[in-house]
Amino acid sequence: MVTYFAAGWRIDNTTSGSSPKFSRVEFRRLDQQKQVYITEFDYSHPQHTRLNTILLNQETGMSIPISTPTEVAQDPLKLLPRLPPSSFYVYNELLTHDLKSTTKGFLSRQGRHKYIYAAPFGTTRGRQELWTYWRANKIEGVFARDVDEHLLREEPVLRNYWKARDRGKKEEAQASLMEFKEILDVILVVSDNPTTRTNLHIKFSDLDALGTGGDGVRVGRQSVRQDNEILPVMNLDSGTWPTGGGGVGSCRRDLIDYLSRIRWTAFVEIGSAEAVQRDYQIERNISSITYLPLWDVDFSSPDENIYRNLDFRTLRKKKLATKDSLINSVFVPMVYQLINAIADDELDSNKLTEYEELFVDMYLYFQKCDWVKSWNHASTQQTWIATWIECSKKRYKKKDTILLEMPTLKEIDMLFSLLTRLLLPLSATLPKIPVVHVSHHADYVNPCTSIQNVDWEKWLGGGKYNDDKQKIDISRRIYPVVNGMNVARFKPKPELENNTPLAVMLSHVSPVKDIHNAIYAANVIVNQLHIQNYQLYIYGSKEKDAAYAAESENLISSLNLQGKVILKGLGSPSDVLPAGWIFVNSSITEGLPLALGEAGLCGLPVVCTDVGGSREVISDLSTGVVYGAIAPPAKARQLALGELRVLTMSDGLEQLIDPNAPVVRLDDLLAKGPEAVEKRMCKKDVREKRRKLGLQLRERTIQTFSIAKYWRQHEQVLWLGWLYAHKKSKSSFE
Repeated sequence: MVTYFAAGWRIDNTTSGSSPKFSRVEFRRLDQQKQVYITEFDYSHPQHTRLNTILLNQETGMSIPISTPTEVAQDPLKLLPRLPPSSFYVYNELLTHDLKSTTKGFLSRQGRHKYIYAAPFGTTRGRQELWTYWRANKIEGVFARDVDEHLLREEPVLRNYWKARDRGKKEEAQASLMEFKEILDVILVVSDNPTTRTNLHIKFSDLDALGTGGDGVRVGRQSVRQDNEILPVMNLDSGTWPTGGGGVGSCRRDLIDYLSRIRWTAFVEIGSAEAVQRDYQIERNISSITYLPLWDVDFSSPDENIYRNLDFRTLRKKKLATKDSLINSVFVPMVYQLINAIADDELDSNKLTEYEELFVDMYLYFQKCDWVKSWNHASTQQTWIATWIECSKKRYKKKDTILLEMPTLKEIDMLFSLLTRLLLPLSATLPKIPVVHVSHHADYVNPCTSIQNVDWEKWLGGGKYNDDKQKIDISRRIYPVVNGMNVARFKPKPELENNTPLAVMLSHVSPVKDIHNAIYAANVIVNQLHIQNYQLYIYGSKEKDAAYAAESENLISSLNLQGKVILKGLGSPSDVLPAGWIFVNSSITEGLPLALGEAGLCGLPVVCTDVGGSREVISDLSTGVVYGAIAPPAKARQLALGELRVLTMSDGLEQLIDPNAPVVRLDDLLAKGPEAVEKRMCKKDVREKRRKLGLQLRERTIQTFSIAKYWRQHEQVLWLGWLYAHKKSKSSFE
């Protein structure tokens, strides 16, 4: 008997009719139960696949190289060339769960008949294959979750658990789980990698809550216990990690993935329950994740998602506690105050404190009372409409609005639906954790750059209310922690540089990145200054904002820049950046843009707009040296001249590399005509000096934006936060 086990099969193009490519195949014979034949496939040669086989003795753990056996080398039953199944349910000897039928035998060299059996999957292996199919969009999530439960119902260790659960005996089922917890910690693991990552698979916490995949908030094996080595921290994210990419999501990813002494309890606002990003790991160093979907099909109720791990009895108690008298005496006054706060356009620090306390009161109210019953109560609805009409009349009498701007009942009702959605996170229950990592208004404020954002934080903390006391107070609590970058991931590859001048952009194709400004700058270079030896490649998802991407394509066509400016779609930074001569960023707002540092690490000088921390990335603030050029935002001509200045190494840039070189002014080159500019750009020694300018930016990036330094500083601040909270609570007690 031979048992095949397909490990890591893949197929490059399922529509081409080609065979799957295995990374490894294992099998054993009936008369040699402890001997495992392991064959690895080497595809380094394009025409000839090399097979390397070892014989593993499972008793001793020893292995020896051997010739590849007939079962694999000749494949008499033609098992290996079969295509992978088109869905999880399709029959396949290598991939079908629990197949017990035999195939026909074949005659071996020894003259004996051997029979091939398909190996039934173990629970872990079966779930791995299942969620691989889901990740490849071969099976819908709702069906995958059902199949996942089916696989676990066949697991012998869980037999008593399912028996108790199906009879409604919650305590007995939970006791059965705890009895085999160490075994289940292994069985229930679905490998955390991009091909299988999901928030829908059944975890230990889901079984403990008698729920299905995604019901439990606890990740599983991570402890939230506070001691001298492990610090529990609550992180609050909105639309970034783990549901969206970009710099903010990447920064959160770096902290969660690599701060091994921190255990995160995550509360994540997302658009809908289906919007969970699968490109970030959501298990290591995480104690629990509570998703707070704002727009899901949940009838504006937290019961379906936020409270999905609570039992019916608990939810029923909240409804019974929400009496009419409580709504009228407590909740309705809060709604009245909320509407007045929204309509108040003369905020000061005293009012801000009052309104902050309002949100705290609403949070405390919804910990005891039902969300839907409170908002849908007749008194609440009447107060909502009457108060908005009252506020609108006051603004009209003050001549702040005209009659046409008075809201209609339909608009007031739409605002009700919108606001109750946005306030849904107030229904979540926050655990008592000493340190909370949020965006603003904290005991320690850590902007990602030491310029611009620091002033912004001061303004948010008190400057916009002309409150000097609060402004000074917030200033004392600001400790910039500059973003870090994985400097080892990016390297210069001069051999990949384009033969003709090429500017590269790498960002989301969206209005905030102002791609149109870069296109207009290319129009200045190509059509106004008549410099034809120039191209701009824009890398970034065209699906994230499809309408804006279409507008960008139309703009390129209307300016007759086809072939000069190209939206390339997604591209790997380490692969596409080295082809450029310069890197361009035209954003109208930024934090500390990692893309600029990544370009520098690839040896490209940078031309960017003066927003956020961009200046801090590409220049030395102490000396004023700029390793590229900086232009005002939304100024296409200045951006174009900045690009040409770097491409021609003019206006003092050449002197950063060769102090004795004569100064070349860009205006003089432009006065001589486009031929002089193009000749200067492509001159061999100018190209070499431009590369050296990029290498200087690379050196600065490595020294200033080390990821290890970023981790260390953030971890120090988190532990300082715990110390501050500890001393604060101690002094309050005394």
